[in-house]
Amino acid sequence: MDGPKLRTHLEEAKEPSQPLLMRDTLVAGGAYRENRHMATADLTQTLSARSIWERQVVSWFWESYAPSTRLAGDSNSGSIWLYHAIQVADPVPVLEQALLALSMTRYGRVKGNLDLIKRGQRTYGIALNLLQKALYDDALMKNDETLASVRALVLYELFESTSTNASAWHQHLAGITTLMASRGPEMHCSPMARTVLEDIRYALMLKALMLHKSSIFGHEDWLHIPWRDRPKSTEQQLYDHGFQLAAILERADSLEDPSLEARNILVLCTDLLEACHRLQQQLETLFTNAFKSFLQERSSAWRSSVDQIPDPSTLNSADIGQLLIVLNLWGCQLLLGFAAKALRARINATINLHPGLTADRPAMNALCGNFASYSDQDALSDIAHALLRYLPLCFGNETNEFAPSRTIFPVTCILWQFRYSKPEFRQTMTLMRSIIKARDVRFAQLGHSVIGWLPYIARDEGGLWTA
Repeated sequence: MDGPKLRTHLEEAKEPSQPLLMRDTLVAGGAYRENRHMATADLTQTLSARSIWERQVVSWFWESYAPSTRLAGDSNSGSIWLYHAIQVADPVPVLEQALLALSMTRYGRVKGNLDLIKRGQRTYGIALNLLQKALYDDALMKNDETLASVRALVLYELFESTSTNASAWHQHLAGITTLMASRGPEMHCSPMARTVLEDIRYALMLKALMLHKSSIFGHEDWLHIPWRDRPKSTEQQLYDHGFQLAAILERADSLEDPSLEARNILVLCTDLLEACHRLQQQLETLFTNAFKSFLQERSSAWRSSVDQIPDPSTLNSADIGQLLIVLNLWGCQLLLGFAAKALRARINATINLHPGLTADRPAMNALCGNFASYSDQDALSDIAHALLRYLPLCFGNETNEFAPSRTIFPVTCILWQFRYSKPEFRQTMTLMRSIIKARDVRFAQLGHSVIGWLPYIARDEGGLWTA
């Protein structure tokens, strides 16, 4: 990565090679405005050309990352953190540079402007240096703007992937976790801090699921305090359940402990199956209450015939936002189903290996039968096929430039479900390539092992199979 030493004064003053044309109004209702004709004589007296185009490129990113139609329809949308960040009249340097790095590289990727990509990468190095200094300053460390800066850098890592694996992304997430933990949940009630938390929780949930580790953000204080004065959106409720799922996966991995006695294995499997069942009921309730009617209504409107789906460009951003929540909810259900299916198999294998437990078989069979409805092959296949049907709607929609990045998790889950079904597997791999190519989400190129999301007991391929 190029550091700040490569930046020169001439380079700083250079205007972008392509003009950035802005809309007069970026957000419905006039929340944030940027005039296309800013570079007038009077403004140039107070603003340099550099500051004008920097504001423009950040505004472009705002338009792309937080579409006004979704924002107007959901006051709890996590992307509002960016609105609060760009509203700061005199931001701390690290926030200014972090937003510039993110915005310039994204504009460069989307428009094919290599010079701007390189400039954004150098600015990223500057932002990292400024962040290191800020974290050693007690006042800056507790400043909401510093928190927003770290959020911007995590988002940068999602799109740019500065490491050859997910290590840099995990490091940034570890950093923002440490920062937020040191601040405590009470300091995440302000508009900027709370919306940063809301937006980063998706990435934190994914990390917890990938590593099979419970998270502090699944603790009671972090689940409630930041929202004590306002309702929690359905999107945030889904993330609550995602943290629950990560805790279940962590406990399931403990079944690999060779010192566990057979009786203790049965007890742990029973506890975990019951936890799976409670979580499945919660996910079903969330879907029924918040999304079932939406999906039924939109599915009817979207289809021109029974087996067709519409041109993604015809969908509005609010619909895409809701659909993304549904797709990730189904991803959680798939991963939960994989875990429950493996727990049922472990119970049967344990009883088969230990004749002294034969008397437990009727009770264990009855218990396992209660969970077959969502963890047998047909149930999992139904969810995966629903994902395959609706995922393409998230690609090729200009009202939500970054929707594909929120599909990596469900796409990864269906890769596992269809690992033995060549037509569906090929279709899913096409979707994964679409994530990479459509908006150049480089994080998706890192070759994550599909099997890595699974609890150890579900890895029936010996841990070698990858996508």
